[in-house]
Amino acid sequence: MNRKNRFLSVFLAVMMLVGILPVTGGTKAEAEDATYQVGDIVEFGSYPQSLVTNEVLINQLNATDSEWISYGYYSGTGNYDGSMAPSDYMKYRDVTVGGNKYRAVHFTKYRPGYTSLEALTTTAQSGYQDKNGYYINTTYWFKFEPVLWRILDSDKGLMLSERILDSQAYNNYSECATDNYRKDYWGNAEHSYYTFYYAKSSIRDWLNRFFFNTAFIGTQKNKIRHTSLSNTSTWNSDYNSNSTYDKIFLLSESESERGTYGFNTDQYSSDPARAAQGTDYAKAQGLNVFNGSTNQNWNNYIGYSDWLLRSPYYEGNINKITSYGAFVYAHFGGDGGHVSTYHGIRPAMRVDLSAVTPAHEEPEQQETPPKIYSLSINGIAGEGNIHGTDNDTAAFYTRMCANTLDGYIIEDSNQHTYGYSNTDAVTISKLISMDFQNTDDDDLSFFFFSGHSVSNSNGIHLGISLGESYISWQNLVNLLCSSIRGEIMVILDCCHAECFITKGIASNSELSDADKARFHVLTACRENETSKPEDLVKTLLFRDINYGCFSFYLEKGLGFVNGYLEADSSGDGIVSLYELYRYISPKTADHDMTPQMFGGDIELYQTSSEYIDYYTAKWNSSDYNVDLAKMTAALANAVYTPEAIETEYRHLGFTNESYGFGLYDYDGGYDPLRCGYAAGFKKSSYNDDVICLISVRGSSNTADWIGNFSILTLDAGKHIGFSIPAEHIIDNVNSLIE
Repeated sequence: MNRKNRFLSVFLAVMMLVGILPVTGGTKAEAEDATYQVGDIVEFGSYPQSLVTNEVLINQLNATDSEWISYGYYSGTGNYDGSMAPSDYMKYRDVTVGGNKYRAVHFTKYRPGYTSLEALTTTAQSGYQDKNGYYINTTYWFKFEPVLWRILDSDKGLMLSERILDSQAYNNYSECATDNYRKDYWGNAEHSYYTFYYAKSSIRDWLNRFFFNTAFIGTQKNKIRHTSLSNTSTWNSDYNSNSTYDKIFLLSESESERGTYGFNTDQYSSDPARAAQGTDYAKAQGLNVFNGSTNQNWNNYIGYSDWLLRSPYYEGNINKITSYGAFVYAHFGGDGGHVSTYHGIRPAMRVDLSAVTPAHEEPEQQETPPKIYSLSINGIAGEGNIHGTDNDTAAFYTRMCANTLDGYIIEDSNQHTYGYSNTDAVTISKLISMDFQNTDDDDLSFFFFSGHSVSNSNGIHLGISLGESYISWQNLVNLLCSSIRGEIMVILDCCHAECFITKGIASNSELSDADKARFHVLTACRENETSKPEDLVKTLLFRDINYGCFSFYLEKGLGFVNGYLEADSSGDGIVSLYELYRYISPKTADHDMTPQMFGGDIELYQTSSEYIDYYTAKWNSSDYNVDLAKMTAALANAVYTPEAIETEYRHLGFTNESYGFGLYDYDGGYDPLRCGYAAGFKKSSYNDDVICLISVRGSSNTADWIGNFSILTLDAGKHIGFSIPAEHIIDNVNSLIE
């Protein structure tokens, strides 16, 4: 369908929405999958696999610079006492040479066979690295190669990696407690879940973060489908785990015995279809490789390895597929199977099979990477600044323009925001259709709304308010679905916002399961809660600017205030939907707002602070100190409360250590209600200057915090002081550095 005809069809959908025609749900046509059979081998993604042995290439790789990154592998004290902690003894780095990607692996201690054991420079407690020919203080290089997958279900696109790609523990943490002769191994210090509870397991996190981000690029990630997983125990229902909804997972015990997948239905029978060998890279991670047995029948599997299943068993035990005979087995290994690091990992997933290629065929080159689109709407006509909705949408728009999410093209021309002058149902519907008309199947589109919702006299919550009109929850879902191709991220800051999920998506009979799966949603509150207009947040930038509570912390989590991605709990530089949800939730709890999340986790945001970058560039000279630039940028955008400002100081490294220079409050005494506030000192990372920061409340009890503040070093030539109202901070800074 060409763009013109497509726009016409979408415009008709808009007319349906506003009452000219009845609204119907639309399902995007998908490319027809290629024909594959169970057992076919295909290629999709890439992962480090084969050891590089060419000395010339090794020398070239060693001479190529890149950053070493710690695996963060765990080690303990020898007990199941919760003492396991991540360490830096094993690291990796990636480089590209001659158009091929390679990974270096280096470790100064041997990875222990169990995370409960200490990592040592001897092999006394090691797993199998040395037995596989990998030794400490040596750098090994592995080539990224296409991952081979075996088709298990061609209708659902279910695939299992043909080879064992890595070696990881089911869970890193374990704390043992004995009750009535039963050993319970807990996965956290609070004893709220067992260590082999799959929903909380380390391996689940590793699969959907480390492996997912290593093996697939942005376009491929969008082709992988979420799968609803049952995680019940095969032995005792006490050990059942909650169901999960993941893109990457381990097979369950029942799935490993399913005849339709090509496996032997007798779990105790040797089965070549279940047998797997590990890659060189997996062996370097410590994979246990079977080297023979007195049972001659098993010696057909020399060189093969065990691999993990996700189904819990009991106490400290796990289910796995054995190397010697390839049958399903509950591993007892001293009750330590759950923390053993030598079991193989064969990821499984469901994928759009049109994206894979038969083994050894070159995949078609994608013409362009996917794009990110966004549309933010202020729904309060004439009073947006009073309730903060104008500022909410403006801040979200700037966040989207600054988004640099890896694998996507983000252009300012594809980011849009509209104020209350455009607020009516017909206009907004047309804008949605127009602004998203160029989206494609691999794209990611954001829809952000800040405003009111509408309820009738019977207390039925109808939809989002747009001036004197509204769009119902279901019609909004249908409109977004018919206008957007690809993944849809919806963020709603309005009263009763969860209705978009419950009434718009879950109970929408006009929406196919495939289209429901395209939605990812974050709402400010539950169906019976309100996003109250009095719950506003002010900032130092301008005293009269308000932000809605939910929206402010949404944008703060994405780096709006001080340039730090505060929602990035994993520390990987990317904020996901789940990280954002977990960051906002406790911050809105005091306002009786409970954010709700729908759909699978998805990467949303990656950026650096344009404020800090701007001032750093301006002040990175002999006249000024780069730390002063960062401090000014952070203060100018800090939350307008003393406690939050104190947090910003500490976050930027200011302590009470004086470096031999005394710091006193404004009038010589400490009375924060009347006078100055000593923020502390910091050693500059730019040079050896000692930076002193003082904030002054003012000379009267009614003065505002940080109405005046001073940033200085002990070198008087590098001093910037403010004795003007806070709303002029940015103007004053700009006048100094332009």
